[in-house]
Amino acid sequence: MEGYLEKILSGERTPLIAEPMNPKCRLTVLIPVYNESLDVVLMPLISLSAQTGVAKNEYEVVLIVSNNRTSATSRSPEFLQNQKIIKFLNFIIQNRKTASFDLSLKQKRAAAKIRKSGLVIHIIDKSSLRFASQVDSANTARNLAGAEICRRFLTVSAGRDGVIAMTDCDCRFSRNYIEELIRTFDYKEVNRAAGRWHTEVDPALPHRKFFRQALAIHFGQETNLPRKNLVARRLPLKFQKKDKSKKMIPISGQNMAVRARAWLKVDGIGSRYSFDDMIFAYKVSGLPGDSVYNPNFWVSTQIRVSERVGMVGLGRRVKTIYDSIEDFLRGRTNKVYIPDMGKIIRMLTLIHRSLTRGRLDASGLEKCLLEHGMQLDEIEKKDIEELAECLSRDFNEEIGIDGVNNVERMVLAKFYRHLPKMSLGDGI
Repeated sequence: MEGYLEKILSGERTPLIAEPMNPKCRLTVLIPVYNESLDVVLMPLISLSAQTGVAKNEYEVVLIVSNNRTSATSRSPEFLQNQKIIKFLNFIIQNRKTASFDLSLKQKRAAAKIRKSGLVIHIIDKSSLRFASQVDSANTARNLAGAEICRRFLTVSAGRDGVIAMTDCDCRFSRNYIEELIRTFDYKEVNRAAGRWHTEVDPALPHRKFFRQALAIHFGQETNLPRKNLVARRLPLKFQKKDKSKKMIPISGQNMAVRARAWLKVDGIGSRYSFDDMIFAYKVSGLPGDSVYNPNFWVSTQIRVSERVGMVGLGRRVKTIYDSIEDFLRGRTNKVYIPDMGKIIRMLTLIHRSLTRGRLDASGLEKCLLEHGMQLDEIEKKDIEELAECLSRDFNEEIGIDGVNNVERMVLAKFYRHLPKMSLGDGI
């Protein structure tokens, strides 16, 4: 297990977080940050600063702000925004009187509220040129931060029983989120836990009425926060194995907490596919012990477009719905569509397997695409040949994210509009 930590943390400045962990800390909230507005960054921090039923020294928040080295070298807009975020977080943490840029009154009040709460916040800078890595993704950031958090837990009494709660920058939580997670992991057999998951439509998105309808069909629930912050009475936990539940405990990078011991046993979260958080959850679920659903707390995610994630990431699915709604409203189609995640995952896995066995030619790629529902009617033969050549040339099994995620990036660039998809039905 320590071999994993050595592998992930070698070459990094040691430690990534200079401040020691509080000896009483039992849980760390891990949040990857990339090119967000300050208001979005404040969302989870405001929510985490208002937690009840738990002392502030029992949990901490780690935000890892990252971009790749090319972005840092070229001083891209994403890099500049990440630098602004780091300065803003330091403004909050270090209790500075003034920021180096203008803040709205709302942002100043939020910063003051977070400071007053005593919320413990740490930053891992993987954005600045001297710290940025050659490659970057949300899961790469999660894996590095998770390794550092595990290292920190090994220095305090929580040890391998410490809890890593993964979430995202556009999330907020019920006031008992931390309390209920700690209570859940008091059951020694628990390796992974999740709570209720809700969605909120980004106020900046157009066609919000259509989005709400489409997402309600896709997720099987209304896209609104629960009316009550806390449940009226505590409901029983649902154990996957002990209760012999046929329903899988929810899997989502925004709503997943794992014990440090489990994180170490599965060698952390991968950075190959955009759906590696799902693979990670399945690996943890396969360990001795149990996964638990706790209906007594909730996590809410803001539904918005993101092109950073791969083909099955939430932001990418939202973009597909957005494009499909545009087509629907302009009369180009008579239905709203969503990517068929199952087919896409199987397709990517098969392409990856073919590449690891040797060169993938155009006929093999075409067969793979057709078998998994790709719509090739409007795709020219030369585009398939070009993609097969690029994949075979650029794929590198050893590089992980540059190898496998290149498959996703290339397929997206070439065939985004032709991905396997399924109709959301006639409810729109």
